[in-house]
Parts: sequence; C-alpha cells; structure tokens
Amino acid sequence: MSFFEDEPPRPEPEPVPPAELYALSGPHWFQAPELHFVPAILPWPKVLARAERTVVALRGVLVWPEAATFVLTLHSRDAAMTSPSRQMFEHDRAPESDEFRFGVQFADGNRATGTTALFNRPATEPPAEPVLRTSGSSGSQHFLRQNVFLWPLPPDGPCTLVVRWTAREIPETRTEVDGAAIRAAAAEALEIWPDLPVHPGHQRTTVVTHTSSASGGTSATFRRQDQR
Repeated sequence: MSFFEDEPPRPEPEPVPPAELYALSGPHWFQAPELHFVPAILPWPKVLARAERTVVALRGVLVWPEAATFVLTLHSRDAAMTSPSRQMFEHDRAPESDEFRFGVQFADGNRATGTTALFNRPATEPPAEPVLRTSGSSGSQHFLRQNVFLWPLPPDGPCTLVVRWTAREIPETRTEVDGAAIRAAAAEALEIWPDLPVHPGHQRTTVVTHTSSASGGTSATFRRQDQR
C-alpha cells in the first residue's frame, strides 16, 4: 500500500479558464519581462555598505535584454526589518530621509533614484531618464531580500551603486560595478517562447541590438512587440 493512499480525498479545485500568453507588448521600461525571458545571471556578491549592526549587500544581477535587476540583501543584528522599515525601498520620501536609499549612476552621468513617474504616461513614450523600481521582497526581522529593477542597461564604463541609511549609521556609500559586463550579459538572456503570437492591436515588431565594445563586439538581438 502506498504511504499516501489512506489520505482523505480533497475537493476538486474550481476550474480556471486558461489565459493565452502573447508576445511581449508592454512598456519594457516598466518591469522585468519574467514571463518572456530567463535572465542572464551575474553572481556578484559584494558588500555595498557596513555598519556595526547592519550590512547592505549585492547578491547578484539579473540581466534582461533591455534592463537589469539588482538583487539586494539587507542584514541586521537586531529587529530593524520589522514594519514600517519594510517600506524602506519606497523612494517617494524626502531627499533628507534617514531611511534606506538606493540609487544608480551611469558612466555618462545619468542617475536613477526611483523618482521617475511612470503612470499617466503613454505606453509608447519611454521616460527621458533612467527608471529604478522595486519588485517583490522577502525576509524576516534580521534579513530582507529586495529586487530593484533598472532600465535601461547601463552604458560601458563604471556603473556606481549608491546606498545610504543614516538611521542605521550608514553614510552615503558608493560601489562600482562593470557596466560593460552587464550589457554583454544581455546577449545571454534566453527568450522562453520565441514564437508567441502578437496580441491583436499590438502588431509592430522592433528588432533591437545591443553591442558592447568591451566584449569583443558581442551583440544581443531580440524581438520586442510595441503597442501602436
């Protein structure tokens, strides 16, 4: 007899009608295209800042064809991660706030601090400045993992990650990562469903190619479905 045969029967779940997945058609600067791509992974464990009882670290970078996701972890020896500190990644606070802040500066001087307004904007109109947005987080009283989405890919040269958390005795601290390596990794992002149909009304296809001079001319070519 099977170990599980004497379990009581479970009720059948309510049927869920299938929803067709179409080719990527949303604004590519809004969120990571997790439904359509497996990202390349740069395993770059780095301590970005350290205080007596707090550490901010970079676990790695997920690289999409046009964007990157920084996987950050915050570590505390006390209960710093309890609410409302879990809202520390919200960037609509005053510039002088002593809560956690994270930003990115490109080699060409462009900066992303999470203040770019994406709502009430036409879907085909990309922002003039880089976009920095948070996505799902998980953790406990002593640990918080947070993904931070960045668009577009940084240019070649140093890409500077800036953190500040004055409430935890961490002053503004800068760490450089390789922008060219991030751009080159975009070539390794894997399209999951290359033959997906285009959603009705989203008919225009654009081919975008990224080239990194620091990687011997490596290029990444992929399809993007843009809304009319």
